[in-house]
Amino acid sequence: MRSVFQHFRFVLVSFLLVLTSLSVSTAQEEKPLFTFGVIADVQFADVESSGKRDYRGSPNRLDKAVEIFNAHDLAFIVHCGDLIDRYYESFDIPLTIFRKSAAPIHYVVGNHEFSVADSLKRHVRGRINNPKGYYSFVVKGFQFVLIDAMDVSVHSSVKGSSEYRKALEMQKSLKERNANNAYDWNGALGTQQLRWLKGVLRSGERKGYKTIIFSHHPLLPENGLQAWNSKTVVELISMFPSVIAVISGHHHEGGYVKEGDVHHLTLKGLVEATSETACAVAEVYAGKVIIKGFGDQKSYVLDYKSAGSLSR
Repeated sequence: MRSVFQHFRFVLVSFLLVLTSLSVSTAQEEKPLFTFGVIADVQFADVESSGKRDYRGSPNRLDKAVEIFNAHDLAFIVHCGDLIDRYYESFDIPLTIFRKSAAPIHYVVGNHEFSVADSLKRHVRGRINNPKGYYSFVVKGFQFVLIDAMDVSVHSSVKGSSEYRKALEMQKSLKERNANNAYDWNGALGTQQLRWLKGVLRSGERKGYKTIIFSHHPLLPENGLQAWNSKTVVELISMFPSVIAVISGHHHEGGYVKEGDVHHLTLKGLVEATSETACAVAEVYAGKVIIKGFGDQKSYVLDYKSAGSLSR
């Protein structure tokens, strides 16, 4: 009888040890590699509301978003364009609020950033600490790429300039093909930027990085708000299986589609939020990125292949 009891005790202890081990392992697996914040379309201006757009209410909603961000241990935050609605002086208030952030802020170039006097347009990208309009950075084996879909645009360029004439020609070509996105508030990635993007994606893939792209203009769906040359950019990123997602703004309703293995997530526009805010915290795990929405922002799970050869 004693030997039976000892055997039972041995089995019980072994079982508890296995459970403890599994619990520790699960806890370790559930801890994200790192987290970051995303938000779009603050679109502040000291003007009356128009339709769903509450311009003067944006600072309070942004302040709440920063409070939420500061409650998390974030590696960085990305604002996906349209920090202002109009007027160069409008930059002051949202930039001041963002300075309360404990995490560094990266600003994507949007179309409304250029709703300023022609004489001030050359200062816009520098004002949001993105002088070239596009760049990349790396965090723990993940590459993050900011692109500028206002690189070629009638709205971002000075009327009468060579850049303006070039943008008009591209827009004219789109209109002749009855493209649904041939509007002044859209734009394109220029030839030099496309060449740069291809190089960055190739280099990142060779180094084994996973890549997330941030844009103001969505690449998909083709609902009239996509970048002028979205098809070219989608075709380019499809060459690189290391690209996980494209996160954008511009379409204030937000949305989500998946093309192949690439997630296209459009964030809810803060300026049209009906709750106290609209933002998200992204938790990065091996094999998935969990987008935890706050306020009007929905939550998503962006899965990806975490293993395999990425040589190119």
